[in-house]
Formats: sequence, C-alpha cells, structure tokens
Amino acid sequence: MPSSGWIDKKERKLSMVAVRTSLWISLIVLFQFCTSSQVRHCCTYCRAEQSLWMSSGTKFHLSGDVEETAMQSPAAMMVHDREEVGFSIEGRQYRLSYAGAPLIVKYENLNDAATVQREQYMQVDLAEPKLVGGILTQGGFYEEKLQNLFPKSITWVTEFALSASNDSYTFHWVKSDRGSIKLFDGNTDADTAVLASFDLPVTARYFRYHPLRAQDKEGAVSNVNVRISVTACMESGCAYPQISCLMSQWSQWTACEANTHSRERGVIRVQSCGGERCGTKTESRSCTPPVPLWQAAMPYIGAGLGALLIIMIIAFIIYKKTHKDRVEVIVVKENDDDDDDVPPPPMARPGMGPGMGGPRGPGGFGMRPGAPGGFGARPMGPAGMGGGMGGGRFPGPGGGGVRFAGQAGGVAPVQH
Repeated sequence: MPSSGWIDKKERKLSMVAVRTSLWISLIVLFQFCTSSQVRHCCTYCRAEQSLWMSSGTKFHLSGDVEETAMQSPAAMMVHDREEVGFSIEGRQYRLSYAGAPLIVKYENLNDAATVQREQYMQVDLAEPKLVGGILTQGGFYEEKLQNLFPKSITWVTEFALSASNDSYTFHWVKSDRGSIKLFDGNTDADTAVLASFDLPVTARYFRYHPLRAQDKEGAVSNVNVRISVTACMESGCAYPQISCLMSQWSQWTACEANTHSRERGVIRVQSCGGERCGTKTESRSCTPPVPLWQAAMPYIGAGLGALLIIMIIAFIIYKKTHKDRVEVIVVKENDDDDDDVPPPPMARPGMGPGMGGPRGPGGFGMRPGAPGGFGARPMGPAGMGGGMGGGRFPGPGGGGVRFAGQAGGVAPVQH
C-alpha cells in the first residue's frame, strides 16, 4: 500500500498539471475570443491622439544631410503602411518611397541583453497601460523613384525579442511560460504580416521590439526596415477612429526665380488607424519675374527724351529763322571792330584830288595839270604848302612853298 507521502507528491503533480492545462485553455480561449470574427476585443492598436508615438534606438540614414531620408514618419511604421516624400539636393528633385523604421542590427543574440535593450530597439507608446496579447510584424523597403539615387531595398526580420515598461525607463523582457526570455520567429518575406503571440498577456504602456536577425533576398543584412502593430485586448469593442493627417496652411509664394516659385506647408498630425494620408509638403508653379522699376520706366524715359529732342530742334529752327537779320548785323559789326586795328588812310584836304600823270609830267602824281612829274598842293589860306617832284613852284599869296628841284629825291627850299 503506498505511503501518504507518495500520495501527496502525486496529488501535487496532478495539481500542477491541472493548473498549467487550465492556463493554456484560458490563453486559447482568450485568443479565440480576441480574434473571433463576431466579437473582436483584441485590436490592432494605434496611438491616434499622438503624432510621434513610435521611436527607435540606433538607426541608419540614407543621407545625413537630408531630413526626409531618415525615414522617421510614424505613418510608415505600422503594418501595411508606407510613406512617400519629396526632397531636393543641390536643386535636383527626388522622391523617396519607404515603409518601416530603419534599424541597425548590431547584436544577433542576447549575450549582452542590457545593451540590446538600451540600443537596438523600436519603441511603441500606447499612452496608457494596455493589456497586450501580441505583436504583428512585417518587413519593409525603401526606394528613390525619380533618379534612382537609392536603389530599391527589401528587408525583413527573422528573429526578435520584446520588452515592456510602464515608465519608459525600466524595461522587463517578455518571457516564455518557462521563465526565460522569449525569442520570437519573425517574417519570411517583406510583404506578409505575422502575429507573434505572447504566452501570457502583458499589461504595459511602452513596448520595445528588438530585432536580432535580418535578411533580404540575398542573405543576412544589418540594415533593416521594420513595421509593427500592437495587438491590445480590451473589454469593450474595438474602435478604429481613422485619424487623418492634419497639415498647416500653405505659406506665401516665394519670389519668382528662374521662372518658378514655390510654397510650403507642414504636418501638424500624421495619419493613423487607416486615416487619410498627408499630402505634398511643397508645390511649385511657373511664373513671370516682375520687371524692375527702372526697366519698366525706360520706354517712358526714352519717349520723353525723344520728345524733348524734337522740341529742342524745332525751337532751334524757329530761333534761327527769326534772328537771321540780327545775326548778320552782329557779324558785320564784328568785322568793323577788326578794322580798327589798321591805321586809316590820310584824309585829302579841300581842293586836293588825285591825278595820275599830268600832260606835262607822265608817271607823276599831282594836283595841277602840267606839273611835270610832280606832286603839289594848291595854296591853302594865307599860307600855302606844296611839294613837287622834279621842280616847280607853287607860290601862294602871302605864303611860301616848297619846291622839289631837280630830279626826284632832290629837295631845295626856296625863299620868297
């Protein structure tokens, strides 16, 4: 007959089996209830009231100088979501399409679990503690469409771990029913979404997804794009608010340069829960540059100068025509003024007159005919004066005279 101790041990063992079995049954019932097509109380949860509800640790950048290539929009980090953004580098336009947060897989195991938990993660903030039954995961991609600046890359995670926290500082690993850190199987491609169920539901506000192994179609990779959605179980029914993107007003158009101007707007809230996606942040259109003031005034200035020139020409013609006589008088007067510098000719006395060659004095210049070759003057008044060439006497009453005796050049005074 078995001892009472053996019976007690057997009963404890049966009791443990019963507890474990009931736990598994509860989990199965919970997930069946959550995933039932009729009553859905385990929902893909999204932080609709917050624009930045996802963050990550160490991540890769496609270009350190361009913000859009950091691929940090939460709108692209949930399962089945993607984002497309335009940007420019040195005036050249590009368009990046991507899905998933860009993570770097540096540690492929949990030998240094604390470092993995601190650096290698993607974090979800649920705003308040939620009962979470699992994580839905999906791979991602990126591609620059216009200039092929970044060739298409398609990647996914094949193994990962999870941790949870209520204060965002102290995180605890999600464990298996055996008490060890649970390692979850990931995806086999970038398109299919896979639900990773917890052995026991976890109540927490913050969850961190820690990728450990990743690959693309060629093999293992260290840079991977990841999309995740939290499956939260709630007492009430699921609500899908479908929060749409909210954008700011357009800015004023920029100045027209190179026949183009543009304007911008910002994102106030990104879309979530399947809401309407954000539109373009910038737009441009052709324009005609404004004409500078001086250039616009040139036709009028030219017309004014032309009219002024015509008026001046007409005025000059009128002036020339009306002052022609006056101009001639002025010219004559100016010529008279020039003659003042020449000594005037000697004035002839009354009774004097030139004569070229008297009858008895050919070649001479005299006043009396018959004066042979001589020059003489008639008596003038009480005294007379005369001169002659080659002799001759011109007495004047009560006067004297001058006689030029002999040949030309001889001068002899004669007294009376």
